[in-house]
Amino acid sequence: TMGPTDCEQSGCAFIRATRAPVGDAVYWRNGRKGNWGYYCPVRDGHTRMLGDYCREFITTSVTGNKMQQTYVTGCRAPNGQWYI
Repeated sequence: TMGPTDCEQSGCAFIRATRAPVGDAVYWRNGRKGNWGYYCPVRDGHTRMLGDYCREFITTSVTGNKMQQTYVTGCRAPNGQWYI
């Protein structure tokens, strides 16, 4: 399972991925446990209702020998905070 260090590594990668060009994967790795993953922005745009800037990401995480891949949409609120 993912531990606190994985989440810290993953969170930093997510922030970098919010600024990366679409199509560029941003990797993270927890060297102590061997867990790793990445965020890859696949498209971006603005919400219709609020006008917030959003990005769709493919996220992949590998913990132990188990790989999990999901699609996530993150949006930036007017105060600069990102929400999923």
